Amino acid sequence: MRPAALVIAMLIVAGSGFGTARAIPGAAQSATPAACAATTPQQNADLVRRYTQLVYDNHDPQAAAQFLADDFNRSNPGRPHTNAPGTADDVARVQRSLEEFPDLSGTIDDVIASGDRVVVRLTVGGTQQGAMADFGAPATARPAKWSMIVIWRVACGKLAENWVVADRLTEMRQLGIVTDDELSTVGTPTVATPVP
Repeated sequence: MRPAALVIAMLIVAGSGFGTARAIPGAAQSATPAACAATTPQQNADLVRRYTQLVYDNHDPQAAAQFLADDFNRSNPGRPHTNAPGTADDVARVQRSLEEFPDLSGTIDDVIASGDRVVVRLTVGGTQQGAMADFGAPATARPAKWSMIVIWRVACGKLAENWVVADRLTEMRQLGIVTDDELSTVGTPTVATPVP
């Protein structure tokens, strides 16, 4: 697929709300307000790169708030927003990730920017030193490396919203939390799923 077609397809998926756990607040869906200056796709891509470097690579979760809009909303089925939209929830999520993986690092493999959207493909990794309470998983002291795709929406020079898809299965398999034996058998789902 050509890069322009890929961006258009990703924007359609992101705009449709596909895969989101809940409705996106009206304020988060609105276009860039006329009261603020528009940013270029390159400026938006640079903002995402700076956020990734300062918050994750420099292990500074408190820095997240300076990049995020006051009504920031994260759509991530693996780690959904736990409170109302805002910056505190995401600062806490970053802190939790760094407690689980103190040496967490990410490499931006691809960045595609168009309009107010930035699509980033990352390779993330680290050694799990803390329990993953969200998944009921103990600390394993094992390394893991997995892929993520994040679509960001920028408004008024701030990160206003994102949609996250992470390859958690690869991560869990490398950590030994999900084993090959478990994958070869059928068990009772731990979340509500329709029966075929």
